[in-house]
Amino acid sequence: MRAFIIMFGFFLLFACENEALSPATQRIHQNSQELKQRLDKAENRIKNLEEQQAAICARCNGTGKIICGYCEGKGMTGYEYVNGRWIEDFIPCPRCQRRGWLYCPDCEDSGKK
Repeated sequence: MRAFIIMFGFFLLFACENEALSPATQRIHQNSQELKQRLDKAENRIKNLEEQQAAICARCNGTGKIICGYCEGKGMTGYEYVNGRWIEDFIPCPRCQRRGWLYCPDCEDSGKK
């Protein structure tokens, strides 16, 4: 669609260069230029978003934190190993110290690559 609009705009510029443009043709030409400007702005926004997304850490999605795999983000574990056997008891998670999350090792808590 963009190529068509640009080609049509060039047609209006070059085909009617020596002639006076009718009001309808002038409106079409003006609309095609406005559309081209909007498309350029949209493409720039998309490009900026892609650059921002590329700079975000893939493991933690830019938060700098990941869920603790030991307690599954609960901050407490359901079992404790005591005297050679497992006992059901809710104790603070030894890996995340009751937070439920750990600092991301890939980005070192920055959220960026």
